Amino acid sequence: MGVNIHQGTLGTIPYLAYEGPQAKRLIFLQHGIYGNKEKVMNLMGVAIANLGYVVVGLDTVGHGERGEAPFLNGHSPHGELRMFDLIEPTAEDVLAIYESVYQTRFSEFDYIGISLGGLIGYHLASQTKRLNRLYILMSTPNYEAFYQHLNPTLSARYQTLIEAGKAKIKKLNPSLKPDALAMKSLHVYHGLNDQEIPLSATTEWLETASLKDVTVETFETGHKINKPMFEALLKRLKITEG
Repeated sequence: MGVNIHQGTLGTIPYLAYEGPQAKRLIFLQHGIYGNKEKVMNLMGVAIANLGYVVVGLDTVGHGERGEAPFLNGHSPHGELRMFDLIEPTAEDVLAIYESVYQTRFSEFDYIGISLGGLIGYHLASQTKRLNRLYILMSTPNYEAFYQHLNPTLSARYQTLIEAGKAKIKKLNPSLKPDALAMKSLHVYHGLNDQEIPLSATTEWLETASLKDVTVETFETGHKINKPMFEALLKRLKITEG
């Protein structure tokens, strides 16, 4: 038996689902900035589905089928500096798809977030009690850390966008409210040489957050998923009985 592929739309939200044989769990797979559901599902979806999952990918607001500037044509300062505008509405979209399409079949769900998808995942964990396992690749709950590592040239040129972003994260920043994060377990995968979102932004938070079930695995890579990171994720995702 192969993986069953389904393309669906809920209102204005396009999504893509891969279902493996005798799927036991539901997991959302959320791409990073400038990505889309097709790319991330093509890279990772089949391998995860074959472990016994229904894997659902949706386009982050402003990306993919519902793409708009500045997220359509590759990297741009405007895109990175506006990404915090995407977190709340995309998390709402994940919950809408879960509640409307999958909740009657699965009483809870897991979530994999890559970079921007990880920022969304941490916020999502504060919005539902149905989130079981949260897998975060190359991201952080400390949204403020993004501004601590900005290129000085960007800081000078885009001051208005930066101030708007900082105002947005004052109420969103999950690192300031760890007690509100309702996932049952957290699994972090991060590159030791990541200069875009340093590992320390997460590990320093974990020292004070007092979360119960947390794993952190590190890899010799930058802000990029390498083969060992993906293999470690698949090993953790493998469903075992009992």
